[in-house]
This record gives sequence, structure tokens and C-alpha cells, in this order.
Amino acid sequence: MNIILIGCRGSGKSTLAMIIAYALWRKAVDMDDLVLARFTEPRVSDVWRVHGESAWRAAEAEVMRQLLAGDDQVIAAGGGAPTVAEVQAMLTEARKSGRARVIYLQCEPRILRERLAAAPGDRPSLTGVDALDEIEAVAAARDGVYRSCADFTIDVSRLTARDAADYLMRTCL
Repeated sequence: MNIILIGCRGSGKSTLAMIIAYALWRKAVDMDDLVLARFTEPRVSDVWRVHGESAWRAAEAEVMRQLLAGDDQVIAAGGGAPTVAEVQAMLTEARKSGRARVIYLQCEPRILRERLAAAPGDRPSLTGVDALDEIEAVAAARDGVYRSCADFTIDVSRLTARDAADYLMRTCL
């Protein structure tokens, strides 16, 4: 069974995937890295500028399909991957068949803003405004999608990565 972490940018998906994979002797997979590797551009923002968001989302769907063909992975899904209808269908099917457990790392927008301000990374705007200025709107718009895709929702707003991983492994797996 795969463990798939979903949530907004800055919710800790990649960090938690590494901690959990190490603890459970599984492979940690950062979906954004695999999607980016499908393009020649070096940064996500460059891919979006050259190819557009739709090319990125199509690549996310293909990568998710390939990942779900594997087993025993802890997958940090791209923040927008669950918004792709094809990915939603794959997650639903994987959950129903017992091939995946999907966990939504919910985080308060104020905390997401603090985390992203401290480590901005390569994050293209999703709404046309600055990535920090769009956090509240993106989090609100995606919350229902994330919840509908998840087996469990964990509020990670006030948890360290280690505490979140421990909680997740005790209660969700």
C-alpha cells in the first residue's frame, strides 16, 4: 500500500514523506521532482511560463498513474495534483482498492504564509498574484477537494514535522 500526502504548498508533504518513509522502511517520492524531470526547464516556474499550467497538470496525472502502479511508497503529491479530475479518480480508486491511504495535511493559511515566506522556493503563482498573497484563496478553494480525496485529515498547523509524522503513523496507518 502507498501512503499519499496531499495539501497546500508549505503544509509539509515533502518533509513528512521523508520522515515517514525512513521510519517505515519505504521509498519517499516527491511528485513535483518527478513531474519537473519530464521537462527540459530547470524550474517549475519556467515550465509554467513556457508550457503553461495545463501541461504541468497533465504531467502530474501521468506521474500519479505511474506511482500508483508501484507499492510501499510514501508520496508527497503536488499541491495541485488532487485538483486534476483524472488524479482525483485515481486517488479514489486506489483508496477503494486498498492500494493507497491518502492523508490531507491541513494547515492554517497564516502558518502556510509564515512557512512559505521563510522558504519561498520555486512556486509559480496560481491566481496571478504573488504566491504569498494568494494563500488564503487557494487554501479555501482546495480544502473541499483535498477532504474529498482523503482518508484522514490532520491539522499540522501547530505540529513539528516529527510530531506530525508520529501522530500520522499512530493514527492513520
